[in-house]
Amino acid sequence: MSVNEAVDFLNEIVFTVNKSLSNIRIKPYLRSPSPPSYNLDVLKVFPETVDFKNLYDRFKEVGSDKENRVVMRTQDLTFSSLLFWYLINDGSLGLSSKTFTVIPAKAVQNPDSLLVENLSSFDILYFKGLDDLDPTLYREFYKLWKSFEGVIIGDYSYYSFIDYDPQKIQLFHIIKEKKIDTPLYTENNKVYEFAVRQVQDDYTWLTGKTDYRNLTEIFSKHYYTIDSIWNLILS
Repeated sequence: MSVNEAVDFLNEIVFTVNKSLSNIRIKPYLRSPSPPSYNLDVLKVFPETVDFKNLYDRFKEVGSDKENRVVMRTQDLTFSSLLFWYLINDGSLGLSSKTFTVIPAKAVQNPDSLLVENLSSFDILYFKGLDDLDPTLYREFYKLWKSFEGVIIGDYSYYSFIDYDPQKIQLFHIIKEKKIDTPLYTENNKVYEFAVRQVQDDYTWLTGKTDYRNLTEIFSKHYYTIDSIWNLILS
């Protein structure tokens, strides 16, 4: 398990525990663990493309308090998590010292989980897979979106077409002004190559090996998600 995956896993545990505490009317006090401190310069890590620079600039606005809402539309939800991890660990963006929690949208079942008072101890709320949020909770999410004083970041699938889904169009109207596309695999080969390289680097870090399997298939005409790339390299 990579550092990024480990932090995501612990964040999900924190959210689950806090949700249970909220259900029994106890204010959550568990905070997400801060990732290890890194001295990252993402502009040296990310490929030099306009789409990566646009995403960097949006998060720079967040770090300078010019913006407090960002929702990433992505072709790969694991990829958007990776980008978030890099951006929040770039000390120059002003986000690395902030407390945050990752909230899997599909795990939110109780409206109380979205109450501002239950989340006010965090500087940043990161909603994973917003398109999986139950439509019956849109009203509570809208209240949080409007009243939370900190930063709300989210992501959702490029392929969910929430702007055309009659059940999810309400969610789209809430977030549409703050939407930005992550770099897309299908529009720039450098983006996909970057994603593959991240898996390769993690694999080598974990195993000490470079015996990546199925590279021909990985770099075929198909574009695989990071999770699928892992499966192919390991199979």
